Amino acid sequence: MAFDPDVKNKVWSVWSSLHDFPRGKMTRYPGWKERAHGGVALSTDGGKTWQPSVEGMSDNSATTSIIIDPKSAPNNRTLYATVYNKGVFKSTDDGKTWTLKNKGIGENTCAFEYHAHVERNTIPRCQPDTGSQERQARKGVLCRCSL
Repeated sequence: MAFDPDVKNKVWSVWSSLHDFPRGKMTRYPGWKERAHGGVALSTDGGKTWQPSVEGMSDNSATTSIIIDPKSAPNNRTLYATVYNKGVFKSTDDGKTWTLKNKGIGENTCAFEYHAHVERNTIPRCQPDTGSQERQARKGVLCRCSL
């Protein structure tokens, strides 16, 4: 979840029909991508109601993490979301629309976690989607993206 630091009761959340990322049990069977749904949702009433916001990423986006650029303008926030097996999406219009921004990630688009970087770039943690959870944790990499 990402709470707007300046606009009371405004919060973005991510959702997915899959769970237990980055464990391979959710992705080892053929056809898992067809069953993967998700995206970003926005609440302006403190979480009582939610509106999906998936334009540009579609609702087949198993979204796992979101961060807000707190230096972006209120009501026109820049947001970053990780979508498993698609990569990194960026919104510069308060989450209304999303654009894929995978420059710097390479072929591994299994991004599932964000960390804010001190230079205002973001670093998603990219993870292979096969094998045991313990083995995956050792193989995960941090990918610096040019966003």
